[in-house]
Amino acid sequence: MNTPNISKKEIINAFQFRHATKEFDTSKKVSDSDMDFILETAHLSLALSVLNLGILL
Repeated sequence: MNTPNISKKEIINAFQFRHATKEFDTSKKVSDSDMDFILETAHLSLALSVLNLGILL
């Protein structure tokens, strides 16, 4: 597995970033591979949260 060199601070900053979008450019599309990556990271984030909750209980 190739692990990118990303600092913990960069990861925390990414999770803390909030952005609301009111308008979408329908001419731009998200590629299938990017959508798969987004969904995988969301799934892993949720799984990690559940594991952390289990540790705290």
